[in-house]
Amino acid sequence: MTQTRNFAFALAMAGTTAFSGCALQQMVKKGKEQELTVTPSPLEVHGDSVKFEMSAVLPPKTLKKGKVYQVNTFYQYGNDELELEPIRFDAADYDRASSEQPRQTKEYAFAYNPDMKQGEVVIQGEAINPSNDKSRTTDRMTVAEGVVNTADLVQAVSYAAYAEHGYVTEEELEPTNIEFYFSQGSAVLRPTEKQGDKGAYFNAFLAEKNVTRTVTITGTHSPEGPERVNDKLAENRAKAIERYYREQMRRYDYQGMADSIEFVIKPVVEDWTEFKEMLEEYDGLSS
Repeated sequence: MTQTRNFAFALAMAGTTAFSGCALQQMVKKGKEQELTVTPSPLEVHGDSVKFEMSAVLPPKTLKKGKVYQVNTFYQYGNDELELEPIRFDAADYDRASSEQPRQTKEYAFAYNPDMKQGEVVIQGEAINPSNDKSRTTDRMTVAEGVVNTADLVQAVSYAAYAEHGYVTEEELEPTNIEFYFSQGSAVLRPTEKQGDKGAYFNAFLAEKNVTRTVTITGTHSPEGPERVNDKLAENRAKAIERYYREQMRRYDYQGMADSIEFVIKPVVEDWTEFKEMLEEYDGLSS
């Protein structure tokens, strides 16, 4: 009876070991599909050091409970090798590793010497069982070349001459003009104007929330009619446009942007300029 119990216990232990080894093997197999990005690539030397960043993304279901997967990183040059700090994924830190991709980004830096000019960044995935220190590894893989040392080769041979670049550094604003027409003697903005092509263009302009600093509204009237009526008519038409503009800004949720816009009202009264220009072009009348 004692021998039977010992034999059964041995079988149980063998089953546990086999399961652990299988989990590590699965992690190594999935780890081969990892995504690695090195920036910059190839590596560059600045001053007396080489700095780069590496991002690692594991496929879902790579990490197994109680296990660790790490990306061992090396810089190999000639017959030498510089071991860098690994990127370590502990399954305990990733609750959703079965459905999401665990990811990490690590920054590296090492002192540069001329022997490192021709080299490469090499990684090796390793699945680890911390409870018994067993591990499985992937083959090594090159992920970046090195090292570009152009910055060290530059020599100043002459003084630089700077010319004006010609670019306008100040804010450039492009004017947009829209005309609305009123009925004779009226300062009421007609629905047909709001709903027509000009109204649609105006609403589209406001919907895009273009940067606007100043809105200049020029109110005019036809030359006929008494001056006392036309004086107020031109101003009232300009104010009607301003009210409509502000209503649309509230509609499109301008909020604080509206406070930064300056409205300039310019009523034009008794302006015969256009009529005079038409007379000059008309040749149907003698002097």
